Amino acid sequence: MDTKYINVGSLVASATNRKFFDADRLDELAANISEVGILQPLLVRPLDDDRFEIVFGERRWRAAKLAGLESVECRVRELSDTEALELQVVENLQREDVDPVEEAQMLRMMLNLEQDGERVYTTVSLGEKIGKSKHYVSQRVLLAQLPRPIADALRTGKIQAKTAELIGRIPNKSTRKEVGDFVLKGDLTFKATKELIQRSYVRSLKSAPFDRESVDLCPQAGACGECPKRTGNMDLEDVRDGWVCCDMDCFRAKCEASWERQTAKAREAGMAVLSDEESRSLFVDGRHLNYDAPYVLWESRPPEDIIKPEVEWRNLESWSVMLADVVSPVLARVPDTGRSVELARLDVCLTAAVEQGEGEIFKDVILRKHAASAGGGAKAAFVNPDLGGDFDGADSEPVGEVSAKADRSQKEALQAMKDLRDRVAGLAGDTSCYVAPGQMPIECWALLLQAAAVNMGAAGRKLFAQWMGLNEDAMLGLILRGELPAGDLAECVPVALLSVLVSEWEPHMQDKFLSAFRGYVAPDEVAEESAAEELDLPEGYRPAALVLPDDEITCNVICADGSKAMAYSSTDENDVTTWCDAVSFEPLKSEVVGWEYYDGEEEEEA
Repeated sequence: MDTKYINVGSLVASATNRKFFDADRLDELAANISEVGILQPLLVRPLDDDRFEIVFGERRWRAAKLAGLESVECRVRELSDTEALELQVVENLQREDVDPVEEAQMLRMMLNLEQDGERVYTTVSLGEKIGKSKHYVSQRVLLAQLPRPIADALRTGKIQAKTAELIGRIPNKSTRKEVGDFVLKGDLTFKATKELIQRSYVRSLKSAPFDRESVDLCPQAGACGECPKRTGNMDLEDVRDGWVCCDMDCFRAKCEASWERQTAKAREAGMAVLSDEESRSLFVDGRHLNYDAPYVLWESRPPEDIIKPEVEWRNLESWSVMLADVVSPVLARVPDTGRSVELARLDVCLTAAVEQGEGEIFKDVILRKHAASAGGGAKAAFVNPDLGGDFDGADSEPVGEVSAKADRSQKEALQAMKDLRDRVAGLAGDTSCYVAPGQMPIECWALLLQAAAVNMGAAGRKLFAQWMGLNEDAMLGLILRGELPAGDLAECVPVALLSVLVSEWEPHMQDKFLSAFRGYVAPDEVAEESAAEELDLPEGYRPAALVLPDDEITCNVICADGSKAMAYSSTDENDVTTWCDAVSFEPLKSEVVGWEYYDGEEEEEA
């Protein structure tokens, strides 16, 4: 290998070498070269008779020009483009101050090298050559496609390399820029950036509303299994789910193409298709059908709240089985997921069910309500005479008045709930205004939530759920499975709200609620009964040590010596209760262990 001095003007920088050089450190090197010269020759390769390309040593060449040197010592070597690039990458990656973006660009150039039409390196073989793992190569090369502002922020230390790699994974250039702008403007951390991307810029292919393996759905994209934009094909170390699409544009295109195929097939079969605007009005959160929507899911059972209490809901058939070949469903698209679902109008299903002899399973009030909303011409189809009552009888109100009255009742009930919320907002410390979760059985909570939904619509359900501190999933679990969420409820329900709800119920619903409530023993009452059993108190007596009267009362008491007396209690300023004989007014000589409790009715009779 020849070594000779070459004029600095005859040397040219390599197009594949590093581009970023720290100006301050370059000045320091220039000052050092002025004193001691260049200690290690540059490696160059000849381009023609007069010019040489720098393979590595460009930083020393730049510093030499700043120091005013006319020539520098070089080693001249004949190298192919591939050999020169390999030497540059290996030499630069061994440096401690290598710029991560330039490192990524060099790694990408190495991976793009071809010989005889085939790639020279894979992530595995390149990692072995430079002493890194294949995952390091796969992740670091992503930095090569960063938007300029993100690359600059990485160089200046404003963001971390692992945060920049998340942005680099996004295959779409415009989307990378969009996410990068969010990260810089919001000064997002790695965790926040990851959550942003997962929430808004990637989609799970496991729940995709299209055929993942279709090659002709979007011919330019092909099947998802072989797509390089699928996480499973990215060879990334931290990826746990390999079936995530990182190209939202392609994902949306496949969703639209699949929906077009489904709607075309549905229309050919004579099925109506709802517009996206109509569908958005039906799904409360973009995923679940509104509780008060005029449609029902065709493949689901009739809603439990419109079924008679004595009917076993779990044994019912779905609408599609019950009314097969009788009702024609419509096709709709769920807004958030893009999945297609078949819906049917509830009023049409009720009419058809009655005509098919299935009307006896529905509550009479539901049939009447739908008859009122359908108008006089259709009301007879909704009312089953076997359920009792004659809609067209003398006591019936005109359909329009019934509907208007129902609307007013719902609005008044909803307003009552709002008024109660405002009224008790400042009474959080007064627990006498509230019913705690443990004071009422789960069946009662479920009935209350059902009542709020049926009588007051979606707005009432949401307001009631706020009282209970429930989210959408917990509400559905309470209605369908009778399960309260884990842990205590966020807020207790005001007693006044219970009275408003229960007073508006049908008699059989009130009976169902009260029978569940009467048969329920709260945890504190269980403890009280256990204490009463230990003291061997007669029925109707409460332990004096556990349940003391809040005010002065007169009642029958039982003492520790077994004697009974009519006595009255008084509590002093230190909350010490004294029991006195109701006749002699003298304090009882024996300790009171129990007192007989009277409810309001018994006191009035006495």
